[in-house]
Amino acid sequence: MIESSPQSAVLQSTVFILLSEWRTTFAQASAVEESERQFYSAQSGAWSIRPQSDFRLPTSAIRHPTSAISSDIRKMYYFGLMRIGILIVFVWLTTPLTAQFIELTEDGYEIMRVYYGGGSFFLDEMQRKSLQEWLSTKEKLKEYEILVQSHTDNIGSHDYNLYLSQMRSESVIEALNEINIAREEIRIQDFGEEDPLFDNKILQGRLNNRRVDIILIPPSS
Repeated sequence: MIESSPQSAVLQSTVFILLSEWRTTFAQASAVEESERQFYSAQSGAWSIRPQSDFRLPTSAIRHPTSAISSDIRKMYYFGLMRIGILIVFVWLTTPLTAQFIELTEDGYEIMRVYYGGGSFFLDEMQRKSLQEWLSTKEKLKEYEILVQSHTDNIGSHDYNLYLSQMRSESVIEALNEINIAREEIRIQDFGEEDPLFDNKILQGRLNNRRVDIILIPPSS
Protein backbone atom coordinates (compact mmCIF):
# COMPACT_ATOMS: atom_id res chain seq x y z
CA MET A 1 0.00 0.00 0.00
CA ILE A 2 1.47 3.34 -1.08
CA GLU A 3 -0.01 6.62 0.12
CA SER A 4 -0.17 9.61 -2.18
CA SER A 5 3.11 11.51 -2.17
CA PRO A 6 3.33 14.89 -0.43
CA GLN A 7 5.55 16.09 -3.28
CA SER A 8 2.54 16.92 -5.47
CA ALA A 9 1.03 19.25 -2.87
CA VAL A 10 4.38 20.95 -2.20
CA LEU A 11 5.02 21.41 -5.90
CA GLN A 12 1.56 22.85 -6.50
CA SER A 13 1.97 25.32 -3.62
CA THR A 14 5.43 26.36 -4.83
CA VAL A 15 4.30 26.95 -8.40
CA PHE A 16 1.20 28.84 -7.23
CA ILE A 17 3.27 31.22 -5.07
CA LEU A 18 5.82 31.84 -7.83
CA LEU A 19 3.16 32.45 -10.46
CA SER A 20 1.37 34.89 -8.15
CA GLU A 21 4.60 36.82 -7.56
CA TRP A 22 5.39 36.73 -11.25
CA ARG A 23 1.95 38.05 -12.27
CA THR A 24 2.24 40.91 -9.77
CA THR A 25 5.71 41.87 -11.02
CA PHE A 26 4.60 41.63 -14.65
CA ALA A 27 1.58 43.86 -13.98
CA GLN A 28 3.81 46.44 -12.28
CA ALA A 29 6.26 46.38 -15.18
CA SER A 30 3.41 46.80 -17.69
CA ALA A 31 2.10 49.80 -15.74
CA VAL A 32 5.57 51.35 -15.75
CA GLU A 33 5.88 50.73 -19.49
CA GLU A 34 2.53 52.41 -20.19
CA SER A 35 3.44 55.37 -17.99
CA GLU A 36 6.78 55.80 -19.77
CA ARG A 37 5.11 55.54 -23.16
CA GLN A 38 2.59 58.26 -22.28
CA PHE A 39 5.32 60.50 -20.87
CA TYR A 40 7.51 60.28 -23.95
CA SER A 41 4.50 60.69 -26.23
CA ALA A 42 3.57 63.89 -24.39
CA GLN A 43 7.15 65.15 -24.56
CA SER A 44 7.32 64.42 -28.26
CA GLY A 45 4.10 66.34 -28.89
CA ALA A 46 5.26 69.31 -26.79
CA TRP A 47 8.51 69.65 -28.71
CA SER A 48 6.77 69.37 -32.09
CA ILE A 49 4.46 72.40 -31.52
CA ARG A 50 7.16 74.88 -30.43
CA PRO A 51 7.74 77.92 -32.72
CA GLN A 52 10.20 77.44 -35.56
CA SER A 53 12.54 80.00 -33.99
CA ASP A 54 13.03 77.75 -30.98
CA PHE A 55 15.41 74.86 -30.98
CA ARG A 56 13.43 71.72 -31.62
CA LEU A 57 14.76 68.23 -31.06
CA PRO A 58 13.57 66.03 -33.96
CA THR A 59 11.02 63.45 -32.89
CA SER A 60 13.16 60.73 -34.46
CA ALA A 61 16.00 61.65 -32.09
CA ILE A 62 13.94 61.02 -28.98
CA ARG A 63 14.88 57.69 -27.50
CA HIS A 64 11.67 55.77 -26.95
CA PRO A 65 12.02 53.34 -24.05
CA THR A 66 9.44 50.82 -25.27
CA SER A 67 11.95 48.44 -26.81
CA ALA A 68 14.21 48.58 -23.76
CA ILE A 69 11.31 47.98 -21.38
CA SER A 70 10.00 45.15 -23.56
CA SER A 71 13.44 43.60 -23.39
CA ASP A 72 13.42 43.91 -19.60
CA ILE A 73 9.99 42.30 -19.43
CA ARG A 74 11.17 39.43 -21.59
CA LYS A 75 14.11 38.96 -19.26
CA MET A 76 11.74 39.05 -16.30
CA TYR A 77 9.53 36.48 -18.03
CA TYR A 78 12.36 34.03 -18.64
CA PHE A 79 13.83 34.64 -15.19
CA GLY A 80 10.44 33.81 -13.68
CA LEU A 81 10.24 30.58 -15.64
CA MET A 82 13.78 29.72 -14.58
CA ARG A 83 12.91 30.31 -10.91
CA ILE A 84 9.89 28.04 -11.21
CA GLY A 85 11.99 25.32 -12.82
CA ILE A 86 14.73 25.54 -10.21
CA LEU A 87 12.22 25.47 -7.34
CA ILE A 88 10.43 22.46 -8.80
CA VAL A 89 13.69 20.54 -9.15
CA PHE A 90 14.80 21.58 -5.66
CA VAL A 91 11.53 20.51 -4.07
CA TRP A 92 11.57 17.23 -5.97
CA LEU A 93 15.12 16.45 -4.83
CA THR A 94 14.68 17.44 -1.19
CA THR A 95 11.12 16.42 -0.41
CA PRO A 96 11.08 12.80 0.76
CA LEU A 97 8.87 10.11 -0.68
CA THR A 98 5.99 9.05 1.51
CA ALA A 99 5.91 6.01 3.74
CA GLN A 100 4.93 2.67 2.21
CA PHE A 101 3.96 -0.59 3.77
CA ILE A 102 5.24 -3.80 2.17
CA GLU A 103 4.58 -7.33 3.28
CA LEU A 104 7.24 -9.89 2.38
CA THR A 105 5.02 -12.93 2.34
CA GLU A 106 7.74 -15.45 1.58
CA ASP A 107 9.51 -14.75 4.89
CA GLY A 108 6.58 -13.43 6.86
CA TYR A 109 8.39 -10.14 7.40
CA GLU A 110 6.49 -6.87 7.41
CA ILE A 111 8.27 -3.66 6.44
CA MET A 112 7.48 0.02 6.67
CA ARG A 113 9.84 2.23 4.68
CA VAL A 114 10.14 5.90 5.62
CA TYR A 115 11.99 8.35 3.38
CA TYR A 116 14.12 11.45 3.86
CA GLY A 117 15.21 14.46 1.87
CA GLY A 118 18.77 14.69 0.60
CA GLY A 119 21.18 15.20 3.51
CA SER A 120 18.28 15.23 5.99
CA PHE A 121 17.36 13.09 8.99
CA PHE A 122 14.06 14.89 9.64
CA LEU A 123 11.13 12.46 9.78
CA ASP A 124 8.11 14.42 8.58
CA GLU A 125 4.83 14.33 10.45
CA MET A 126 2.94 12.37 7.80
CA GLN A 127 5.40 9.49 7.85
CA ARG A 128 5.77 9.59 11.63
CA LYS A 129 2.01 9.27 12.00
CA SER A 130 1.80 6.45 9.44
CA LEU A 131 4.56 4.53 11.22
CA GLN A 132 3.06 4.94 14.66
CA GLU A 133 -0.44 3.99 13.52
CA TRP A 134 0.89 0.90 11.79
CA LEU A 135 2.71 -0.34 14.91
CA SER A 136 -0.01 0.73 17.34
CA THR A 137 -2.61 -1.39 15.56
CA LYS A 138 -0.34 -4.41 15.22
CA GLU A 139 -1.63 -7.30 17.29
CA LYS A 140 0.86 -9.07 19.57
CA LEU A 141 3.60 -6.60 18.68
CA LYS A 142 5.68 -7.76 21.65
CA GLU A 143 6.10 -11.14 19.98
CA TYR A 144 7.87 -9.60 17.00
CA GLU A 145 11.50 -8.62 16.74
CA ILE A 146 11.75 -5.00 15.63
CA LEU A 147 14.66 -4.30 13.30
CA VAL A 148 15.54 -0.77 12.16
CA GLN A 149 17.84 -0.52 9.13
CA SER A 150 18.97 2.91 7.95
CA HIS A 151 20.37 3.84 4.54
CA THR A 152 21.64 6.81 2.51
CA ASP A 153 22.55 7.49 -1.07
CA ASN A 154 26.22 7.80 -2.12
CA ILE A 155 26.38 11.62 -2.18
CA GLY A 156 28.97 12.84 0.33
CA SER A 157 31.76 11.10 2.18
CA HIS A 158 31.54 7.60 3.62
CA ASP A 159 31.85 8.88 7.19
CA TYR A 160 29.22 11.56 6.71
CA ASN A 161 26.75 9.09 5.23
CA LEU A 162 27.30 6.73 8.15
CA TYR A 163 26.57 9.60 10.54
CA LEU A 164 23.49 10.55 8.51
CA SER A 165 22.33 6.96 8.56
CA GLN A 166 22.67 6.82 12.35
CA MET A 167 20.72 10.06 12.76
CA ARG A 168 17.94 8.69 10.57
CA SER A 169 17.76 5.66 12.82
CA GLU A 170 17.52 7.94 15.83
CA SER A 171 14.59 9.83 14.31
CA VAL A 172 12.70 6.54 13.89
CA ILE A 173 13.61 5.32 17.38
CA GLU A 174 12.30 8.60 18.80
CA ALA A 175 9.01 8.04 16.98
CA LEU A 176 8.81 4.49 18.37
CA ASN A 177 9.58 5.69 21.89
CA GLU A 178 6.55 7.97 21.65
CA ILE A 179 4.30 4.90 21.39
CA ASN A 180 6.05 3.12 24.26
CA ILE A 181 8.47 0.97 22.30
CA ALA A 182 11.72 1.10 24.23
CA ARG A 183 15.15 1.31 22.62
CA GLU A 184 16.03 -2.02 24.24
CA GLU A 185 13.31 -3.68 22.16
CA ILE A 186 14.80 -2.46 18.88
CA ARG A 187 17.71 -3.92 16.92
CA ILE A 188 19.52 -1.30 14.86
CA GLN A 189 21.63 -1.66 11.72
CA ASP A 190 23.10 1.48 10.14
CA PHE A 191 24.36 0.82 6.62
CA GLY A 192 25.07 4.34 5.42
CA GLU A 193 25.81 4.18 1.70
CA GLU A 194 26.81 0.51 1.88
CA ASP A 195 24.65 -2.29 0.51
CA PRO A 196 22.18 -0.07 -1.42
CA LEU A 197 18.93 -1.69 -2.47
CA PHE A 198 18.52 0.72 -5.41
CA ASP A 199 20.89 2.05 -8.07
CA ASN A 200 22.63 5.24 -6.90
CA LYS A 201 23.57 6.09 -10.50
CA ILE A 202 20.04 7.31 -11.22
CA LEU A 203 17.95 9.94 -9.44
CA GLN A 204 15.06 7.65 -8.51
CA GLY A 205 17.50 5.15 -7.05
CA ARG A 206 19.08 7.79 -4.84
CA LEU A 207 15.65 8.97 -3.69
CA ASN A 208 14.71 5.41 -2.74
CA ASN A 209 17.97 4.84 -0.87
CA ARG A 210 17.36 7.79 1.47
CA ARG A 211 15.28 5.75 3.87
CA VAL A 212 14.90 3.70 7.02
CA ASP A 213 13.29 0.25 6.94
CA ILE A 214 11.32 -0.75 10.03
CA ILE A 215 11.06 -4.53 9.88
CA LEU A 216 8.83 -6.75 11.98
CA ILE A 217 10.22 -10.28 12.20
CA PRO A 218 7.68 -12.86 13.40
CA PRO A 219 8.68 -15.25 16.22
CA SER A 220 8.81 -18.29 13.97
CA SER A 221 11.56 -16.83 11.75
